[in-house]
Amino acid sequence: LSVLATIPETSVYRQGVEALTRHRLNISESANGDLTAAAEKLGEGQIEEALDVANDELILATNMVEWKAWEPLEEKPAPGQWEYAGQTTTASSSS
Repeated sequence: LSVLATIPETSVYRQGVEALTRHRLNISESANGDLTAAAEKLGEGQIEEALDVANDELILATNMVEWKAWEPLEEKPAPGQWEYAGQTTTASSSS
């Protein structure tokens, strides 16, 4: 959570990961050391798998801070850059 705190609160990435991390933390703390119960409530397989996912998310969050992914694009996107399946989307500066 401390790495996420360095990302602006308006970042959709921060909001989503922070909510998910707090949810997982609440489940882990409420299990009172019962790893089997925590794993079942988390629904992510064995507890080791949940720890691997959390570690991967920490690495990604650290990279997001380095990349400053919430800032506007440095270069204008190429025409058609944000077209998928015939629909046009836009780049967001708060992702």
